[in-house]
Amino acid sequence: PARLGKGVYNFEKIILIIRNPFDALESMFNLFTTNSHTNSISDDIYIDFFENWHKFVLSQIVSFNNFYLYWLNLAICNDIKIHFIRYEDLST
Repeated sequence: PARLGKGVYNFEKIILIIRNPFDALESMFNLFTTNSHTNSISDDIYIDFFENWHKFVLSQIVSFNNFYLYWLNLAICNDIKIHFIRYEDLST
């Protein structure tokens, strides 16, 4: 829903994977700063990037909120069954 150009799909059930936003935001910030899915920046570099990190978190938390509200509202308004799975339960 956050991306333009995505089509509308008909479905009867939703499986929504929820990730701890603190972990997800750190992962995304590492991706954006290192241009890699496997590299990470160190804690002292976070200090150098504090202003960027702060702006990033504030902007992304709105996106997270909108994403989950979209699916919740879709399920509630259309009487669609929704099942929640925590990402952390899948990755352990």
